[in-house]
Amino acid sequence: MKFVPNPRAIALLGATPEMVLAMKSRADKGIEEARAIAPVVTGEYREGLVAEAGLDGTPPVAKGRMNAKKFTSGWIEFGTSRMAAQAVLRRGAEAAGLKLSGKGASRAR
Repeated sequence: MKFVPNPRAIALLGATPEMVLAMKSRADKGIEEARAIAPVVTGEYREGLVAEAGLDGTPPVAKGRMNAKKFTSGWIEFGTSRMAAQAVLRRGAEAAGLKLSGKGASRAR
């Protein structure tokens, strides 16, 4: 006998509240790693690192996100003409075993 999972059932599992919580937990681990390697210029940058999760897309799928809320975070992550990129979020995500996707994933490398 061979069991073949129903693709619709798999999609439904991806949109459950439990899956959203699992994605939030994974993003939280990435933020913990990012805070550990974040520069100690001020505490504001570290405190602005946040994990979020929710449903996205059609059909909806649970996704987690790591984000930096401080306006200077882009400079720290991607660098400037006077400062090298530190890629705090990317390195934190990779240290937590997370896969990067979406806007900025290829730029952060």
